[in-house]
Amino acid sequence: MGGTTAAFGVLPNWVKIWLVCSTLICSVDVAFTALRPESLRGGKYDNFFTLWNVYASVDTRYADAADPLTRVTGPLMCLELVLNVCALCLDFVCPAHSLMAAFLSNALVFWKTSIYLSLFLLPNEEAYRSLDHGTFPPISFRGIAPQTPFWKEMLLFWAPNSVWVFVPLFAMFHLWAKIARGWNGQSEERTDFNMGKYRKAMKNGKMLNKCANELRELCALDELDPMEAAEESGKSAKNGQLMPKQLKLLVKTKSASEKKGSDQFNSNEF
Repeated sequence: MGGTTAAFGVLPNWVKIWLVCSTLICSVDVAFTALRPESLRGGKYDNFFTLWNVYASVDTRYADAADPLTRVTGPLMCLELVLNVCALCLDFVCPAHSLMAAFLSNALVFWKTSIYLSLFLLPNEEAYRSLDHGTFPPISFRGIAPQTPFWKEMLLFWAPNSVWVFVPLFAMFHLWAKIARGWNGQSEERTDFNMGKYRKAMKNGKMLNKCANELRELCALDELDPMEAAEESGKSAKNGQLMPKQLKLLVKTKSASEKKGSDQFNSNEF
């Protein structure tokens, strides 16, 4: 999952899919909370929000149009939607900014959901009466509908909300690794290709250095006869040890230069 990389841009495919799904679901969620009570059961738009009303049967905060917490989360999700769209669009134009936008969006989702879920872990309502203000519903009550079976609470409340905690958290870790190493806008495949070219160049450099050392040994003080070098080359070829191309060319050049010098000497004699 973490190793899947997009063909275009720097965001992994699974992060792009998550951003698209998150944008669509959060858009419906914002519409549901903004249109309450008309979006609740029996309202004018309840047919468009069937799944949300099923969830609201367990999470009583969503079923209460006057709940201060759910009234605030709607506008906050609008900022997340803008960041999601920016991250997806910038991935093809300015990848570095795309990483930052995606990271910030997932960070907001993670912390918003974590704070929201923490209110459902309160042990009892009486211990937090001091948090109540004015005529608003108390923000301290647990929020789960009374007489809700445990399996229904886990299936309809904790399971779906856990997705909005762990997936953004995993995306944050993955994107942070890219940002921390100074991502330069290239895909991982392109980076691996460049590293392969670098390793090949290093290997060729070592080979050239080896050829140069062998050439120094062959040509030192002209102690080695070019014909003898050619014979040694033939022996190496027979033994399966081919002489490097650069060394063969240099030996051949040395032989030609010595032959030319010999011809000039013979012509001077006559």
